[in-house]
Amino acid sequence: MKSIQYTIRNVPEPVDRLLRQQAKKRGLSFNQTLVITLKQATGYTEPAKVYHDLDWFIGGKTIDKKSFDKSQAWLDNLPNDL
Repeated sequence: MKSIQYTIRNVPEPVDRLLRQQAKKRGLSFNQTLVITLKQATGYTEPAKVYHDLDWFIGGKTIDKKSFDKSQAWLDNLPNDL
């Protein structure tokens, strides 16, 4: 995700102190704490991850009939005792 850099001025000292205390308490950097606070204040949630590794299995891609028939014929010709 592309990120944007901000310069924020006129932050009241008590707000600065509270943010720095939160950062120290959480064991995070001041920047990480600010980003988390901004996300919470705006109601932002991370978009859900979409995985495509099993699309072929659930029909995300089609299999051509010739390849399917060839594979099916191979399976049909396997010995019964397998």
